[in-house]
Amino acid sequence: MSRFYLSCLAVFLVFLSVASAATVTIKVGDGGLKFNPQNATVNKGDTVFFDWVGTVNHSVIRSDAPAGSCMPATDLKAISTAKMTGNATFVIDGQDPTIWFYCGVGQHCQNGMWGVLKMASGSETTKASSANRISGGLSLGILMVVGVATFLF
Repeated sequence: MSRFYLSCLAVFLVFLSVASAATVTIKVGDGGLKFNPQNATVNKGDTVFFDWVGTVNHSVIRSDAPAGSCMPATDLKAISTAKMTGNATFVIDGQDPTIWFYCGVGQHCQNGMWGVLKMASGSETTKASSANRISGGLSLGILMVVGVATFLF
């Protein structure tokens, strides 16, 4: 009977130990010709979710530096084509310490509709994701102790 409870505890701890990346939501057209937030800090593995909330067409296009340059990146395609509603997502691969983007519709970028995603300084983790990893490691350690105890008893 005690093996059953230890096995259930082990399965429960496995579910607790799963650490997930964060989702960073950027509202497109929130308050006019804006990305909200305009600047965000991201980590490798995070998902960036662009959510259209305005009432006019907008797009999301990656740009080369500097911020607000309003020129498409030379080696990358648009994150999203022009549209009025919907969303677009992409996952941060950690290859670029900074990702610049802008709206390519009309003069939106020239009127301030651009944004910047920066990798967290010093590492690929923020305090929140570090806490998740520490929690996951602690759960894994507890799981190992429970597993050993199961075989001993």
